[in-house]
Amino acid sequence: MDFGIDKSDIYQFLPIFLLIGWMMFVQNYVKVYHPELEQIAGWMGMALIFVSMFAITFVYEYMAGTYPYVEAICNGYPNNKLRFYIRELEADQPIEAGYYGTTIIPNWGLSHPKIKGKVETLYIHHRGLWAQRAGFHPGRAMFYGESIRHPAVTNVVLQEIAIPNIERVKGEPVYELVWGNMDETSNPIINDKYKSWLKGKKTVKPSNTQDATLPSAEANGISHDDKMLMVENQRLNRINRELKRRSMSDHSVRLATEETSDLIKNELGATLEIPTKFMAAVVRFVLALWEAFGGIDNVVKTWGKGKVTMTKWISLTILGIAVLIFFYMNPAPVQRMYEWLSMGNNQIFVLLFGAIAAAGIYLYSRKRK
Repeated sequence: MDFGIDKSDIYQFLPIFLLIGWMMFVQNYVKVYHPELEQIAGWMGMALIFVSMFAITFVYEYMAGTYPYVEAICNGYPNNKLRFYIRELEADQPIEAGYYGTTIIPNWGLSHPKIKGKVETLYIHHRGLWAQRAGFHPGRAMFYGESIRHPAVTNVVLQEIAIPNIERVKGEPVYELVWGNMDETSNPIINDKYKSWLKGKKTVKPSNTQDATLPSAEANGISHDDKMLMVENQRLNRINRELKRRSMSDHSVRLATEETSDLIKNELGATLEIPTKFMAAVVRFVLALWEAFGGIDNVVKTWGKGKVTMTKWISLTILGIAVLIFFYMNPAPVQRMYEWLSMGNNQIFVLLFGAIAAAGIYLYSRKRK
């Protein structure tokens, strides 16, 4: 059940809570043990509430100051306002001639009236480059319901694009940039205004049955049905652009997935070849020694005549180092062994096996003695 309580409500009333707590402290401690300081302590409560308000505002500005702030007018949201802070921005992804798409990841998730949960990614279509349409400047921003100073603020007008239901894991609303705070000087908008001005200059000759001095019902050359068709055509064009963008995005993801898959296959193949090459090298080395000295016994005897005496402990040390090198070059068995030992039943089995093996070695050694 939603009681309408938000974090911003708690933060806004925090100074009042502090003041109430301070008054209780004054009444129950200062008044009892230090009555001469009761009046001073009471006035300090007023200072406390102002200090806490300034401290909260300072924390707000510190938390939000590193993220650009966008305040957009958008129908369908509370008070027709959509506010968000930009954590990541990938601007000017080409969609079609003259149109681009900008992907924005808000630093704090957004709430959408038609999407369950938080919106973590949103897309904006716009004519011209993003930097030419939306300029950031110092201004005021809203953070947890409070107005704060911010070094990078922009004001825009967005219109949500109604996209057919396409199954997606997370809600990703799509908007079109209708107006940006840089549109008075941006080339795309200047061109649009010039075309609109030219269309306004065109008139239709009045009919013979209509007075030429009276404005025609189609004085601008566009009937009501034509206007409805133009609006529908614009809507379909927006949907078509978004579908193109999604197709291009899915295509790039597929290519990246194929490249990653090929890389993993190559690395896996190289990893699987390592133990084979290592064991082949060991076998070749042993066979070379066998052929050179006529047997392992002769290798040990010949080696023992030198400065270094080959004993069983040295042999075990060399064998242990070889095993360590093998497992270092092929860590997969070690990982599987670690996963196997992480299970309790397997640990008990290893302990029992070790105890039985130790008992067997101990009994065998006593029997030989």
